[in-house]
Amino acid sequence: MSSTDFDLSSCTLDTCPIETSYYGYVPNLGINIFFAAVYGLIILTCVLLAILYRRSWLAYTTVLAVGASLEFSGYVLRTFGNQNPWGLTDFTIQLVFLTIAPVFMSAS
Repeated sequence: MSSTDFDLSSCTLDTCPIETSYYGYVPNLGINIFFAAVYGLIILTCVLLAILYRRSWLAYTTVLAVGASLEFSGYVLRTFGNQNPWGLTDFTIQLVFLTIAPVFMSAS
């Protein structure tokens, strides 16, 4: 059977093989929640540093917070992939966010 034998828009974990999903597997819920929490803490730290050290760290913390926000959003969307690995919109957005975020992290 090939992936064209299935209507991917109506697939569920019970009706279609997981190999036909966009991920090719079911994303791990626990690790994605963990990474979302880590990047959430980084965002909070950046906001606190920006408030405490207004001018000296503002550029660094702003760029780092943008990168961490993209990573946070990407991992939150990956948690949705645990329930529906065939969701094209969630998959595409998380892929873009998790691909672009390291640019901001490196720039900071």
